[in-house]
Amino acid sequence: MATKKKAEFLKRYGRSGAAAGWHFLTGPQESIDALTKAAGFQYEHDPKTGQFAHATAIALLTPEGKIAQYYYGVEYAPKDLRLGLIQASENKIGDLADQVLLYCYHYDPTTGKYEAIVSRILQLSGLVTILMLGILLTVPSRQGSEPNRHAEG
Repeated sequence: MATKKKAEFLKRYGRSGAAAGWHFLTGPQESIDALTKAAGFQYEHDPKTGQFAHATAIALLTPEGKIAQYYYGVEYAPKDLRLGLIQASENKIGDLADQVLLYCYHYDPTTGKYEAIVSRILQLSGLVTILMLGILLTVPSRQGSEPNRHAEG
């Protein structure tokens, strides 16, 4: 059943290489109950439809297998998901720009989104301003102290 469902989803997803990252698991009810309880995932079986009713969510895990964040719903903002993955990986993925974004944004579990931290943005802006002023003041003074090799005489 899991293999059939995986094939169905991969066909609908339509991206090559996706099969390696999707895992559809089956097991005894005791294992399912233990996993869903540990993840805080609740569901109810509807005997009329034969379906399971549950919230739609994804959970991001740390390399140690601990839940770092939940994202609820069916659509996830790419920026939030990217920052969540970087943070959950304990900053082992991502580049310098991602690290700057993580410095300026904070995950708010009540909204399920990353929100700007104004004080950190101001600190970073101040640092960039000081660096730019330093460059603007240093470069002309160095150019003025060098002899003019192209001067006509």
